[in-house]
Amino acid sequence: MERISSLRSASALALALLAFGCTSNRRTTTERTEFENSSARRLAVAREGLDSLAAELRIRTDTATVQLRQQLDSLTVARDVAARKLDTLKTAESGRWREIRGEVADLTAGLEAQIDSLRARLHR
Repeated sequence: MERISSLRSASALALALLAFGCTSNRRTTTERTEFENSSARRLAVAREGLDSLAAELRIRTDTATVQLRQQLDSLTVARDVAARKLDTLKTAESGRWREIRGEVADLTAGLEAQIDSLRARLHR
């Protein structure tokens, strides 16, 4: 009788741990998906912003245009680097994912700030 009670307790504990593990895994998967989708949207907006700035620079004829175009080219490369890092993130294992997530977040935030800076310089 005591043995059956122990088995039931062990079974209940195993089921509880399994349920907790599934919930934790689901939460992690949701977090990954949300971050990856959010980053992809932010990079798409960055691409649109860079395209818009490129169109504005094509119209300009002043001497500062050369320097602004160089900065735009640099930002386009930075955006491509962030996009490749995001692709790496999407296939990374959980331990590496958190590390790469920080890199993607930093790259994206820096890119957005630099695009805003270029836009402000362009509209002076």
